[in-house]
Amino acid sequence: MVLFKSGYRYVRLTTSINSEGASTADKIIRMKRFFGDMDSYRKELGFLNTDLSYVIDSGGCSWTRITEMVVALKRQEEAFRRSGITDFYPISDWLEGNEKALSKRGCGPSALFSKGVQR
Repeated sequence: MVLFKSGYRYVRLTTSINSEGASTADKIIRMKRFFGDMDSYRKELGFLNTDLSYVIDSGGCSWTRITEMVVALKRQEEAFRRSGITDFYPISDWLEGNEKALSKRGCGPSALFSKGVQR
């Protein structure tokens, strides 16, 4: 599981069961604010894009399970651009570039962007 909220470090989680049989699934997840400049945040979120690319490249239409995160990262890109950073390429760019192939699978991203998210 991957969690993202603008202004915070993203979190990658796995569920596990410890030796006593207790699951970590019931725990409160605390996200840490990101302290640093916008360029450092851009670099950090580049790693998030890499993590998400595994979801998207797994085939099928698995990217449709993370649409809210795709939209949030697109909005973060807009915030980066407002601050002068133009070299952040959110996962939505990959989706748009692969519209034809994804549409053949029945899950092209056009519908996502037609809901008010700026291209």
